[in-house]
Amino acid sequence: MFSYRFSADHLWPGVRFTEQEVEVWPGHSETVRSAERELTMPDGLPLREMQCACKNGLRLTIIASDRELDLCRIGAKMSLEFTASRFLNRLQTSLELARSIGGRQGAGGAAESKAAAGVEIFLGAMVLVVSRAEAIMEQILREKLPRPMDSQVALREILCERVDLVPAPGANVLKVLVHTKGDVGEQAAVAHLCSQLTATETPFPGTNLRLVYERISHECIHKM
Repeated sequence: MFSYRFSADHLWPGVRFTEQEVEVWPGHSETVRSAERELTMPDGLPLREMQCACKNGLRLTIIASDRELDLCRIGAKMSLEFTASRFLNRLQTSLELARSIGGRQGAGGAAESKAAAGVEIFLGAMVLVVSRAEAIMEQILREKLPRPMDSQVALREILCERVDLVPAPGANVLKVLVHTKGDVGEQAAVAHLCSQLTATETPFPGTNLRLVYERISHECIHKM
């Protein structure tokens, strides 16, 4: 499955959009205007193509080969993930990186300018990867938060908290102890995030240690 965005002027001729209420996550629904059609690739592979009308006027298109996927729900989630504030934050980060690279450039000539351009492209790609990772973690938090719309603020607070790395070489594990605070609902959301991240079985770069995420509350620390 993949998706892309394009101008609202690019509409499908003869395709009628329907409106329906979609549960994006438990307790929160969104009204989605969408249309779906068959898309056949040059090699004959049949695909599904859905176009979702976003609130900001753009169209979000999703193409998938899986007939069982709920494309309306996926489209609603993606339209919420890529909000204006997220786009502006990403743009601001990219501009700051570009200015930092530009300030370091000296009079080294074409070779140095080419190297700086390569660094800028790499950092720009990293900004996109980080933004997508944040969106995925926010989506995981929404599944358990008492107020799902607070997921962006909740994630920011988690990322600002202290984290301890505790290696266990004998078990090929690196524990990531995430210090948290908040009420019971927020603690449950963090524990859920930790379990989902652990399930990816991601190794720490350059080692064979598997990352295992665990939540540790401030109250437990004070008792130790």
